[in-house]
Amino acid sequence: MMSPAKRKPTAIVQSKQLLVEGNDDKYFFEALLKHMGISGIQIKVAEGADNLRLFVEMLTIDANFHTVTSLGIVRDADENAASKFQSVCDALRNANLPVPREQIRPTGDRPQVSVLILPDTTSPGTLETLCLRTVSEDPVMSCIEEYSIYHKDEVQ
Repeated sequence: MMSPAKRKPTAIVQSKQLLVEGNDDKYFFEALLKHMGISGIQIKVAEGADNLRLFVEMLTIDANFHTVTSLGIVRDADENAASKFQSVCDALRNANLPVPREQIRPTGDRPQVSVLILPDTTSPGTLETLCLRTVSEDPVMSCIEEYSIYHKDEVQ
């Protein structure tokens, strides 16, 4: 199997592009966009944060990149949201793309570029952290937590 860094991104077929870290992120955003009734956005997977810089660069050399009007990049904060935002900005700069000064606020034109670091632009964590926060007050969560404590060796 070819390493992700050497794999060419899928061809550009939509003018709006959303770049995410992994397949779980892709599935989440596909479901979210479908639920919201939004279409016309192509979601591409960088196959890991370590591949982001090369993936963005490869995206810009696609024969259809000139058709891209919007590029969104979503990345997990993991331990440090500021450093992850900076790494995305570095990847954009390296590819000669517009570099936003802050998250969520689009910058540039053709393509307009925006960046979102999850779970909330400043906190450590991931997309999964955000999802868990949204259901943290749900009464069922105590059952899930209790189950995971007693079955931690089985849940992987």
